[in-house]
Amino acid sequence: RVGYAFVPEWLVPAYMRAATPFTLNSVSASAAIGALRDPGHVKEAVQRVKRLRDILVRECRYPVMPSGANFVMVDVSPMTGREMAGRLADAGVLVRSCESFPSLGEHYIRVSIGEEWENTQFLNAIHAV
Repeated sequence: RVGYAFVPEWLVPAYMRAATPFTLNSVSASAAIGALRDPGHVKEAVQRVKRLRDILVRECRYPVMPSGANFVMVDVSPMTGREMAGRLADAGVLVRSCESFPSLGEHYIRVSIGEEWENTQFLNAIHAV
């Protein structure tokens, strides 16, 4: 991910508390600019995420909400999202509990679409729970 923000000076302290700890350096900025200048690369990256997402959804044994993004929401009922996130963390897989998402409730986790090996690691871990 690459991004930037313009914020009023009075908001900077709050923004810095909420901002991610990863900063953008000149090398990654140049790489991002180069990637965006190549429409073929962008199209290929989007298609790759779609393909990997489709595989993850198809192979997951839990209900997965339809998604057009680089993440999916998985219903882990009757377990809570917090409990499942904890068990997956114990297996070395980090996901986000969706208990703070009012429209979803406590039984969902958010799973980012990763590299093929990362998705396989997630699927193996969640199927072992």
